[in-house]
Amino acid sequence: MDMDISSHPSCFEYRGIDVFLPGACVNNRLHAYLFRLGQQRKRLYKFNCPHPQPMIGSDDVRGISLDGAPLDTWIAKCQALFLAQGGIQLPAGFVNDHRESLVSSYLLDSSLCVAETKSGGLWEYSFVTKSPEILRAHEDQLAPTDRKKGFDRFSEQLSTSYKELSSGSYATVRLFADVDGVRLSKRTLGVSSSRFIFPYYGVNSFAMRLKNALERQKVRLTYRDTGGLRPPLVTTLDTGVVASWLGTTPTKAEMTKWADWSSSASMGYMSLPDLSHRGQFVSVPILHIEKMERC
Repeated sequence: MDMDISSHPSCFEYRGIDVFLPGACVNNRLHAYLFRLGQQRKRLYKFNCPHPQPMIGSDDVRGISLDGAPLDTWIAKCQALFLAQGGIQLPAGFVNDHRESLVSSYLLDSSLCVAETKSGGLWEYSFVTKSPEILRAHEDQLAPTDRKKGFDRFSEQLSTSYKELSSGSYATVRLFADVDGVRLSKRTLGVSSSRFIFPYYGVNSFAMRLKNALERQKVRLTYRDTGGLRPPLVTTLDTGVVASWLGTTPTKAEMTKWADWSSSASMGYMSLPDLSHRGQFVSVPILHIEKMERC
């Protein structure tokens, strides 16, 4: 690693630090490093990922070693230190026993996160945070009614309690796009969902790389939904191929060929052509793609 984090907890500090807007995270050295590393290595770094199955283009932060310990261990230790400085004293052994919970707490306190939950047989995704800095950075984008209400109503969501840390269940603020701007609501992440959290910048970079790859070639995608592994999907986002498949012009194909993963209507999913069935699109959960082979 190109910085000595272990002897400088300030590299992890997030309290009172300005937000790095392109990454929707505080502008500290840890997030800057992970942001840069993901782009350089073209990898999505996973935190506390409970899914045993593989995911294309991804690595676990546990594989990043720092002074003989995984990076997520240092994140947990620094979060425990910051919480102690804020008055939350954790008992001996808490870091080892609740490492995943402390990592989730750190990510929520320092960035806009993408959280996965399961509802009605589908995976659902939300933008969530516990960071006042993140909310203030989005203040100009808020819908008028939310801007007028202010952030005082989220006092519980913008603070951390021992109960949250010990249970692994967090009260958060959810951000979602609406016709008149960004809206805010309260969202509780349960024990399982709070473990499956990514910084927004990691997922966004991954989605853009996936889109760029699909625009250049026809591929066979193997992915998993809540029912299990799906049959391979032959697909592409090549405008000419999609136009021919739809029987329309390239201009019209360009407008209809995919849905933005970050929009409120398709959060976490990419709408892709099923080239085996003319005119049929499939919603693919981008965080559950296991294999991509060029056709």
